[in-house]
Amino acid sequence: MTQIPEQLRERTAGARFLELDGLRGIAAFTVILHHFCCMYDLKEKPYLLPLVAGHSAVLLFFVLSGFVLSLPFWNKGTFGRYDAYLVRRIFRIYVPYVAAVGLAAVGMLLVGEKHLPLAPWYYETWQHPLSFSMIRHHLMMSVSFEMNTAFWSLHYEMLMSILFPALLLVVRLIPFGVCESLILILYGISVTLLKHGIADPLGLGGDVKFAMVFLFGALLARHRAAIHRLWNRAGKLATGVFAVVSCMAYWGYVRSVTYRGHFPDAPEIILVLGAGGVLLSSLYSRRLSAFMKNRVAEYLGRVSYSLYLVHGTVLFFLVDVLYWKISWEWMLVLFVIVSLVLAHLFCVLIEEPALRVGKRLSAKLAK
Repeated sequence: MTQIPEQLRERTAGARFLELDGLRGIAAFTVILHHFCCMYDLKEKPYLLPLVAGHSAVLLFFVLSGFVLSLPFWNKGTFGRYDAYLVRRIFRIYVPYVAAVGLAAVGMLLVGEKHLPLAPWYYETWQHPLSFSMIRHHLMMSVSFEMNTAFWSLHYEMLMSILFPALLLVVRLIPFGVCESLILILYGISVTLLKHGIADPLGLGGDVKFAMVFLFGALLARHRAAIHRLWNRAGKLATGVFAVVSCMAYWGYVRSVTYRGHFPDAPEIILVLGAGGVLLSSLYSRRLSAFMKNRVAEYLGRVSYSLYLVHGTVLFFLVDVLYWKISWEWMLVLFVIVSLVLAHLFCVLIEEPALRVGKRLSAKLAK
């Protein structure tokens, strides 16, 4: 049995899948490469899609969160005390996020409001003067790109952390088949509202859409034993084809068959299903599981959240300071190195201490 490192073991009260830590780490790394390509408007070559599938990676984060968060509920039938659960999630997500907001604010004060000849994506962030209202807006975890291009997804992570226990209680009461159909219908409705700009009185289109992605991950966890049995009976050829097709869908290659055009035009449901297939393949494919448990992937999994939080600030700071001084190739090298170093420091000094505090407080409340 693979020994779980202390830094990863302390992140959960139950069993831990090292494969999923490695998968999360690799996905986080693709996000930072994706954002660099967005900054310089680098065209994505087909052979580079596995390295820059940033939007797919965010969807994978949501599927992973739904899968992992729901495991205690499916195993024990309860989350335990809600206040203990919520404290743990606040210290897991929100406390490091607040520190990252502070880091982004410092970067904005030092070098913000530049106007460089870069892609339109560049002008979504650090283009307005830093203000208390902007900081307050971000501390409320609104969906915004003003301070950091990656912060928007954490609105959904925190919202689902709060609502997830109640949603799973409802899901458990709905018969098999009806639940899956309802999730797909709600996902389709929310996507339609967002895509066509149809009036959404409560502004919940994005919340509902990503909630369904979380619940998709939860359903994979609920049926994981049956899926595992089916995987073992299917044989190497069938499971190998499933893994390859899942990766192709997740990376966006399927869009060349279903839609013509660029990666963002791919129907998002294909990316979500691909993310689910990649998750299952990482768990049950021996080769892919072994790859996800190598030391590099394990380390990226450890620092993945910190890397996600700080890389946007690093990217905009370096580009604003060094754009006219070095080529984009050297900027990429420097960006990756500085992001990894800062993510390690952020993880060791902020994220992991916050996790330990949250774990202690949660344990006291659970008594």
